[in-house]
Amino acid sequence: VVLDGAHNPQGAGALAEALAALWPRRRPVLVFGALADKDVGSMIAALLPCASRVLVAAPRSPRARPAEALVPLARSYCPDVRTAASVAGALDAALEEPGPDRLVVVCGSLYVVGEARTHLLGAGGKP
Repeated sequence: VVLDGAHNPQGAGALAEALAALWPRRRPVLVFGALADKDVGSMIAALLPCASRVLVAAPRSPRARPAEALVPLARSYCPDVRTAASVAGALDAALEEPGPDRLVVVCGSLYVVGEARTHLLGAGGKP
């Protein structure tokens, strides 16, 4: 599991380049969510072409962009796009992907990454 805020176009581009360099033969499952005031179109254009599947979830923030609002744009770059009711639910679904080479990337917002990290570490937030 890779956690990377990638919360702006530059960060999304850097993450896409890093994924291609570090795991050139893997197509990750992305858990993606973003805030409403971000340039989501540019972020999606940079990240989603490398994905095998995308699970979209809105972070728990009043500034969050609803997951359903991201689906049409996301599907123009990756046909397998699904929504989840929460970041934790999206992460759980991504972790169910089969295969020893599975790569899950959580990105799009520091809020999303924070929720995913808390979920991975458990309610106490400690390893």
